[in-house]
Amino acid sequence: PRGLFPDLETAEIRILGVWGNEATELIYPLEYLWGRRFQLEVADEGEVLKSSVGIDFSITSGAVSGHFDSVRKFSESVRLRGWALDAEHSEIVDSVAIFAGNRFLKSIKPNRQVRVDELGEVLSWCGFEADLPVELFGDLHVAELRIFAVSRRGVASELESP
Repeated sequence: PRGLFPDLETAEIRILGVWGNEATELIYPLEYLWGRRFQLEVADEGEVLKSSVGIDFSITSGAVSGHFDSVRKFSESVRLRGWALDAEHSEIVDSVAIFAGNRFLKSIKPNRQVRVDELGEVLSWCGFEADLPVELFGDLHVAELRIFAVSRRGVASELESP
């Protein structure tokens, strides 16, 4: 209830996720990222994904598991499919950010069931599918598509392309 903590500032609230014997501080509410804008920037340590809500995510190879499986072109859209999972904590990533080179196209939340043969199991709702207007692509080649999985742990990984 609103009156329960009258002097509490939002910045003072800390949320911890517990997996087994480990706890990790979650850096933002889950609903913050999917559907938001991202931009890629180069920092001293490498590339960084900057979100439109002011949170930066270091891009770390292998920090998030996943694969960008397929691209299908239709008359009015292009469909991208894949899966993404924070395997270390067995949870779905919060957002999948899609870029054409360094140009942001869209971010989505994983939303479909998919079987991940490498992990030997069906993972509920870690699959993603995005339909984008064909006009966004122009003469873009599939190799120029970059897809990043963003975890609530503050890391992102670029997914391998088909």
